[in-house]
Amino acid sequence: MIRFFTWHDVEVVFEEKRSFWPVSWNDVKVYSDSVVIYYKEGLNVIEDSKQYLKENFTKNYNVQENRILIAINQADVAMKG
Repeated sequence: MIRFFTWHDVEVVFEEKRSFWPVSWNDVKVYSDSVVIYYKEGLNVIEDSKQYLKENFTKNYNVQENRILIAINQADVAMKG
């Protein structure tokens, strides 16, 4: 499993796999607190998007919450707190 430590890591995956995006996607913007997917209307946009995210982010994608997970280790928590 790939571990993501920042939103930049997530952005890299989207850019590296741009040629495999669902055909309904126009663009993806990754921010520190969200991912925005711009898409053309279509019958299977939601299903195709979730499938893509599941395949490319594997265990880092939480299907039920529709979230990409970023790892936070205990050292990071201790330093913040």
